[in-house]
Amino acid sequence: MTARLADEALADIQGFVTSGYGHLPLARYVFLEIHDAAAAQRYVAQLLPRITSAAPWPIVSGGKVKPVTAVNAAFTDAGLAALGVPGDVRCTFPVEFQEGIATPDRSAILGDTEESAPEKWEFGGPQQPAIHIVVIIHGASAVDLDRECSVHRELLSATRGGV
Repeated sequence: MTARLADEALADIQGFVTSGYGHLPLARYVFLEIHDAAAAQRYVAQLLPRITSAAPWPIVSGGKVKPVTAVNAAFTDAGLAALGVPGDVRCTFPVEFQEGIATPDRSAILGDTEESAPEKWEFGGPQQPAIHIVVIIHGASAVDLDRECSVHRELLSATRGGV
């Protein structure tokens, strides 16, 4: 018998860790840079309730009710620093996370060399603006995806350029 995490534990894990969202064929990736820690903290506080967890989907009439959208977010170490997370907290993360993927040593390990070198990346490379947060929005349809994205545009607009 395979051990399964309790539903309460799954509710604290982002859904994209346990699901490929196969029922949500559309996605948008929003790359964000933090310019104001206080504005970013307010943004993240408003983003958190929208994050899709790994909690089991409800069952109605014997079938799972799958969401029509899913939202997840990933932070870089630089993003956590820009949010104001202290270094003594960030240093508890794996060194690979702290260093990032664009350092020469990490690039060599990952095979990001020659035409795949960070200097040639469209996003996140040393010649590009920093990526602090990636928000991933999935949708069952273009209408669903656009509706969820409009919510995020409003949240970002409220930061007045802070994010």
